[in-house]
Amino acid sequence: MAGWHDRARSAALVALALGLVSACGQGRAPTVDVLPPPDTPDTGGPYQVTAIIQAQSVITRAAVRWFVGDDQAAAQPLPMVHEDGTDRWTAEIPGQPAGAVVQFTVEVDDDEGHEVIRPAAATDGGNAPTYRFNVLGSAGG
Repeated sequence: MAGWHDRARSAALVALALGLVSACGQGRAPTVDVLPPPDTPDTGGPYQVTAIIQAQSVITRAAVRWFVGDDQAAAQPLPMVHEDGTDRWTAEIPGQPAGAVVQFTVEVDDDEGHEVIRPAAATDGGNAPTYRFNVLGSAGG
């Protein structure tokens, strides 16, 4: 029986190496590319955040966590909406007054237990990085 066990183990290792199966049921984490809104004079909003999410798994949650100023503890979650038939997900941050600095992260979870946060977390123990844009207001108001 040792011969059968060795062959089965070898076949399993080859399948794992070739990517035919994944260890512990875990595949690759989703890839997330974020297209943040530019600085804008528009105080009325909304400001669209777009993420291109590519995954071999099922996305169970995609959200923008946003806040104004430097109070990251006040970040509010905003669910992203998937555009059918695409890898595109969007959310709309509501309008903000002139002078506002809007900061945000994008969080994605899948059915294999992966959590992806963009921008990627700081490795030096500093503040978590964020995307940001400025609401400039207009010269006329």
